[in-house]
Amino acid sequence: MEITRKGSSSNHGRSSIDLSGATASWDNHSQCVVLKKGYVKDFNGNAEHHYEVKISSSDFQAMAVEISSNNKTKDFGGVESFLTSSLRSLIRMVSIASGVYPSEVENESKTINISLKKGSQ
Repeated sequence: MEITRKGSSSNHGRSSIDLSGATASWDNHSQCVVLKKGYVKDFNGNAEHHYEVKISSSDFQAMAVEISSNNKTKDFGGVESFLTSSLRSLIRMVSIASGVYPSEVENESKTINISLKKGSQ
């Protein structure tokens, strides 16, 4: 992930920091995805900072809608290539959203056994 900024009144150009390798987790209390990365060099100095980016559930949903909207995206080639590597995780999210929960997950090379939530069809 890269964060870019530029001045709102006096523009000194764009500055950016790279947050690649940030750890991601779900904060159940705040209902948001939390990305954390430590020891990131400052935009224009030698100082290092710890970054925490929170993506609300509504923002996360908006990103999913934007990426999957075929009305706005005519070429899915770029989207398809990066989503392919996340297919297993995407299938898990779909199963959770539809009320189907993984009952046993061992490792990435094994199959996932799925059980239906009681009352689901």
